[in-house]
Amino acid sequence: MKKHCFIHSGRGRSLCSRHRREARTLAAKWHISEETAVFELRDFELAVEDARRARAQELETAIRTIREHRALA
Repeated sequence: MKKHCFIHSGRGRSLCSRHRREARTLAAKWHISEETAVFELRDFELAVEDARRARAQELETAIRTIREHRALA
């Protein structure tokens, strides 16, 4: 069975190769532990996901408003 990456699932502590590499790079760049880098990377990924959801919701609202405006015209 395939293990799920901690960054995506929040479970376990295993990382996919991409996130493992990114955590090492982040740790070296900012002189922090790899464990801290993993949690920083997870927080960043969650923030990006939240921003994408918010943007999608804004777009849906704008599209709905345009459709309602066109229906009235």
